[in-house]
Amino acid sequence: MPVGLFRSEDGWAQVDYGTGTTIPIPRSRYEANGYKPDFDKLPSEAEYRAAEEKKDDDAKGSRREKRTAPPVSFSC
Repeated sequence: MPVGLFRSEDGWAQVDYGTGTTIPIPRSRYEANGYKPDFDKLPSEAEYRAAEEKKDDDAKGSRREKRTAPPVSFSC
């Protein structure tokens, strides 16, 4: 089922069709097709982009933490 990602200031919603393709559609079509979440609950494009950037930064940070862990020493 297609899912709404974010809404634009001019009344469009970016929809993810689950195929690697996202397409902007007007609010009227979004609501007529019954896509979720409700149009008014979609984040703005700026909010969506900021959340995606934070998610990417968090993922990079966790990889960086794993690489910079101190070496393990063994004693006999």
